[in-house]
Amino acid sequence: MKTLRTAFSLVELLAVLTILSIALAMGAVLLVSAVRTGSLASDSVSRVVRHAQLADALRDDITRALAVTDVAPGRLLLAMPEGRTVEYVVAPPAVRRVEQQTGGQSTTRDYLPGPADWRGEFARDGKLIRLKITEMRKGFPGVEIGIVVGTEVGR
Repeated sequence: MKTLRTAFSLVELLAVLTILSIALAMGAVLLVSAVRTGSLASDSVSRVVRHAQLADALRDDITRALAVTDVAPGRLLLAMPEGRTVEYVVAPPAVRRVEQQTGGQSTTRDYLPGPADWRGEFARDGKLIRLKITEMRKGFPGVEIGIVVGTEVGR
């Protein structure tokens, strides 16, 4: 004789609920991981873009410069055509570019190479001018922007 089963037992319901809660917890962990990975990827791309903007500006200015008049760890001074000067100053949170015109007018632009916790310094080795940017957070490598001066100019 066959008996009809009209309901599930309590043990069966608990087993199904346990499996569903484990699957839900794993899905939540995957979602949080995906959001963190997306955030880190976005930060990395943003950092690369900021470094590229700074490198392009340095490259353009050094290419157009008549002379590199001063290279110090926190400062780069370039003599430009028509009596202008361009100065790069490392002052976290930014690398500041100040262009001084002959009439005394100046324009300023800040480049933000990274988070607030970084340091940078200029160095010169013959024709090579380098800006080394080091982030103080563990696990983040520094970046070095190097530009070769076309001809040996004032030291």
